[in-house]
Amino acid sequence: MSTPTSTRYDVLQNGVDAPAGDASTTMRAVGARSGANGVDDASDDADARARAMRRDPRWATRAAEAYDGEIGERGREVCRLLDELKESQNGMFDKIQAAERAATWAMTVEGAKLTMEKLPEYVVKAKNASRRMVELRERLEKVEARVSKFS
Repeated sequence: MSTPTSTRYDVLQNGVDAPAGDASTTMRAVGARSGANGVDDASDDADARARAMRRDPRWATRAAEAYDGEIGERGREVCRLLDELKESQNGMFDKIQAAERAATWAMTVEGAKLTMEKLPEYVVKAKNASRRMVELRERLEKVEARVSKFS
């Protein structure tokens, strides 16, 4: 008793899996498969074409060209946009740093301004302290004079 062979096996036996360029065996295999099933199975045909394509010595080159044509340009465009974004972000960062430096300077100036506004108060306090020291010195001299009378 013989075992039935699958359509895929028939396709492989009849040359669809042969290297690309062998059109006569490919056509026989397609005809044999259609005759065996009576229905054209698109997935088997696509698998067979994919296997035949991979045996092509220029397959990698063609696949790379196809990838570059379909996806490569979009990837390069995304990279360009990312570069622009990076430049924009760096510019924004520089502006933020400049604003922080300006704010720090403004806070320093504001602190100096507040100190200068209190300067008249400090002058008054210094004059009062000087006057009190003079009064203390005079009182101390009087005390020393009294003490010297007792000795």
